[in-house]
Amino acid sequence: GRRGGRRGYGNQLSPREVEVVRLMLQGLTNRQIAVELSRSPSTVAAQLKSAMRKYGVASRTALAVNVTQAGSV
Repeated sequence: GRRGGRRGYGNQLSPREVEVVRLMLQGLTNRQIAVELSRSPSTVAAQLKSAMRKYGVASRTALAVNVTQAGSV
């Protein structure tokens, strides 16, 4: 059976990560994304870092390329 707690997304982006990545693709900075989504800049940074880890990349540019090519967002 399924245990309680948060649902994991494995290697797929979570809905919150998708929101952050979409705004990143529009050219917004972490601070601007944080304001737009009413989150802290550190939360946005953590969500982008998680997305980068899932795609195996180390930069926002590489994340943008990979996400666009995969059609994930």
